[in-house]
Parts: sequence; C-alpha cells; structure tokens
Amino acid sequence: MAWSNVIGQDRVKQILRNAILNGKVAHAYLFYGPEGVGKDAMAIEFAKALNCERNKGEACDECKTCRGIGELSHPNVKLIFKLPLGKNETKDDSPIEKLDESEIKLIQEQVRLKAQNPYHKITIPRANSIKINSIREIKMEVSHSLLIPGWRVIIVSEADAMTEQAANAFLKTLEEPSPKTVIILTTANKDKLLPTIISRCQLVRFSYLSDDEIANALIERYELTPARARLIARLANGSFGKAIELLDVTVKDKRIKPIDFLATIASGKIVKMLIEIEKIVTDYERSEIENFLHIILTWFRDALMLKIGLEDKIINVDMVERLRKFIASYGEIDYQKAIALVERAISQVEKNLQLNLILINLSIDLFDLMSEAYVKTKQTGKVQWTGK
Repeated sequence: MAWSNVIGQDRVKQILRNAILNGKVAHAYLFYGPEGVGKDAMAIEFAKALNCERNKGEACDECKTCRGIGELSHPNVKLIFKLPLGKNETKDDSPIEKLDESEIKLIQEQVRLKAQNPYHKITIPRANSIKINSIREIKMEVSHSLLIPGWRVIIVSEADAMTEQAANAFLKTLEEPSPKTVIILTTANKDKLLPTIISRCQLVRFSYLSDDEIANALIERYELTPARARLIARLANGSFGKAIELLDVTVKDKRIKPIDFLATIASGKIVKMLIEIEKIVTDYERSEIENFLHIILTWFRDALMLKIGLEDKIINVDMVERLRKFIASYGEIDYQKAIALVERAISQVEKNLQLNLILINLSIDLFDLMSEAYVKTKQTGKVQWTGK
C-alpha cells in the first residue's frame, strides 16, 4: 500500500494512520528532522490517505483521488515552496504573476519531478524564500469551500524559509483553523521557525534512515547492484535525498575533490589551499559544502577503522589502498580530534556562518594535527601522502 512509498519512518506512519482511524487528525503538523529523510514524501502520502476513495487510513494509489494527489494536481492539495521574486513584484501579486515564462516553465518542471519522486528537492534559481504572496494565497484558499469533498491539505515545504512577513501572516492562518483542513509544515531547521508557529502544530519527528533502508530502496527503485547500493547508502549519512544526489555522478568522482583538498592541507601549501577554498565557496552551494566535509569526515573515520583492524566497517570500501597510504604517513593522528574538528565545521556551515573563514580555520587546525602525526609516524625514506 501507499505508506510503503515512504522509506522507513515506521513510527511516523503509525502515528498518522492512527490519527485517521481514530478521527483525531490535527489541524496543523510540523514534520521536522534531517534533510532527505522523507518529510515531504510523508506529507503527500498522508494527504492521499486522508482522501482515498477506497480505504481509510491507507491510500490505495489506484483511485482517481490518490493518483491526482500523487501527481500534485488535485485541487484539494496544495504544495508551497520557495519561489524567486518577480520583476516589480508586490505583496498583492500572485506568487508567479511577475515571473517570466522561462521561470514558470522551470517551476512546472520541478513540480513534475517532485510528483515523480517525492524525495526530489525542488531547486529554482533565485528562489531563496517562501514569499508572503504564497501565504496569502493559502489564506484565500482555506476561506473557500472545497470543490471536491474530502480533506484540504496544505503542504509547506522547507517552512523555515518563510520571510518574516510570510511567517507572521501564516501565524494568523494557524490561529483560525478551518474545518476539514490540514496544514503540514516540513523543515530540517525547526529552530528557525517562530516559536508561536511551532506551539500551534503537532510535532512529528523524523529520524535518519538506516543504511539497509537506503540500500534496499536504491536496489528496488533504481535497480542498483547490491554492492553499489551499499556504498552509496553508507556515504548518504542516513539521507535518501543525499543518496539520490550521489547517483548523478560517479561516486568515486564525488569523493576525489575532498580527498585531494585534504592532501593539499597536508602539504602545507598555503597559497594553493586558499585558492582551493575560494573555489569551493564560489562553486558550491551550502549543502554541497556540507557533503564535501562529510566525505572528509568519513575519510578520517575509515582511517581509524582500518588502523584498529575493523576493515569491515569502512565506508569507502573501494579506496582501501589509498587509506593504507594515508595511515602510513599519518597513522598517529588524533582521529577523535580530527573528526570533532570536521563535525564542528559542518555544524557551522549549517548555521550559515562565514564559509570562507570556516574552511580556513578547519584547514589550519587539520594541518597542525596532521603535521604532528606525520612527525610521529614518519620512518626513514617514507614518502609523505599526496592523496593518491
């Protein structure tokens, strides 16, 4: 049945199924948790389960209503997401009224991709926030009667991206709940929402997915070999969304740049390091920099696992020889401290602090650690690790 369209999250499925079966559906939910773990996907499945023509508490995925909601084309279900600002746009315009034709076509294509794969992250150039125009459209929507009997479901994806004006306007909508209407906010950054918005929602926490859940989904949905699926699952850090991103390029290629950057840090070539940092900050989105640092994190973790004889726990199973060479030069590094430094940098990137400064500070700290370790590990004639 349709709940199986969402990977894992069995506890959440049970909460929502019971709410429908017991007639205790809240007027507003806040789905929060890591990126890429199925919050939007669950919101869409919940909308189907609420409105299914055949079943109660479960979507059949076959009736006209389930199909329409799955295609994000049903009039009872509306998906709100970040949009670019149109030329000379005012808060009284509709959300897309002042956008040009090419932007509208791109938005339509992104919605189509979201319908095909609810784990797809809608990405539109210049779309940095959820506009007050979109929230006003919600207010207008809930004030009208439903065209088709059932439940109206409003899904606000990445709700933390609401502008201050939009958030205040949205609060008024939450304070005046409409019958047979459910509003679902999804976010990976709950703390960025107004406390007054959070307090008016039923909170539903989503967890990281297990490697097995991700690997099995990759095998089933993308026909990957078990070995490739397991490798991607390990690199995805509990996020199916991240696993999908890793499908777009050769997984090994995705890891080369972070490991080469680590080799640059180890070399102590300051000018080269600063040039590479500038390129990373210029070319990469914030989420891509997080992924970049996660790869460095897994490298240190794998080196530690290999050093203590737990080769079966390694994530980068296809790079064991490179890891051995790293250990030959830096086997005495303080792995726990290195991992803590990278984790701190990831946390700082998530908070949108100065990316350039974060990477420079991390590089200096790692260079100090690696230099100290190299002196301890070095043997006569040993060649320093170059990342190869």
